[in-house]
Amino acid sequence: MKQYTGRERVMLAYSRQHADRIPTDIQGINIGPRILGFTRRQLATDPQKATEALIKSWEVVRPDIVTVGTISLPMAQAAGNECDFDEEGTLHAKRRILEDKSNLGKMSIPDPKKDNPLPFVLEVCERIGSALKKEAAVRGVVSLPWTVVVQMRGMEQLIYDTVDDPDFVHAVMRFATDYTKMFGASVVEAIGEGGVGVFTTDPAAGCSVISPKIYREFVRPYHEEVVSYFKERGTLISFHICGYLDPIMEDIVSTGVDGVSIDERSSLKEMFETSRGRTVVIGNIAPMLFADGTKEDIEAAVKECMDSAAGESGYILSSGCAIPPHTPLENMKYFMEAAEKYGRYA
Repeated sequence: MKQYTGRERVMLAYSRQHADRIPTDIQGINIGPRILGFTRRQLATDPQKATEALIKSWEVVRPDIVTVGTISLPMAQAAGNECDFDEEGTLHAKRRILEDKSNLGKMSIPDPKKDNPLPFVLEVCERIGSALKKEAAVRGVVSLPWTVVVQMRGMEQLIYDTVDDPDFVHAVMRFATDYTKMFGASVVEAIGEGGVGVFTTDPAAGCSVISPKIYREFVRPYHEEVVSYFKERGTLISFHICGYLDPIMEDIVSTGVDGVSIDERSSLKEMFETSRGRTVVIGNIAPMLFADGTKEDIEAAVKECMDSAAGESGYILSSGCAIPPHTPLENMKYFMEAAEKYGRYA
């Protein structure tokens, strides 16, 4: 049987064809820093160490997908948030740029080549894309508009704004949508020819946080615009939205997005029934199972996902969200072993 690369498996899934087995992804894979002894601060400030850590994680575990880019807080930092590292090396917001709504009129979309930390992100993207080329499926990641706005304004206040000042919400979503498009295109370009599109995340846009009504009025139109932008450029685009999505699954799929990543709170079976082949389904093994589960637990979860997929070619077996930092290496390997065992098409 032909031996496929990770990139080949993933591209075949997006074209609804079968490879030798189901493609795999472990979101937030993090064994590289532990093996190499790197701190979180080093990973966020040293592009060479960040690159080495991602490559080491891939070499040791060998998932089909390697994700590189950044999410909402660094994007908000480049737009004006005051951020700093805590004692553990985790970035946090000291002051949100839109605590004062009037600041919106003074803001401009950040320059990816000048406004920190975006140049750092693009350098890591270039390094990973160059190193792995077409062996692994290198996927760029950026945040979708709603969660970027949450970082700049604050979740509670933004939800109040949808009632008290909807025009402001649409105005700031307009800003963040243009930002997502521009920066996402820069990430894809930096990764280069080995890339497999853009993986956009909107953790705060699920029904565990906002209502379907808020999603449909203030989020979905901008999701549709982002999808159209990347598809017009010939770039595959996938969404990851945390939490419970069952009430808005049809809304998400109907944006035309190429792939939808769901976490454990959403029904994988329902996602397949809703999508009806219109989008690649990605997910949705509980991240804590990777951290604390036994080999038997992980194998059972993989088998359950494969039973739900029922031979569907447009499926990527994945953790439902980023796995915890303390996840044991052996559990990541158990996941890959189970994918080999239960993810075969023939």
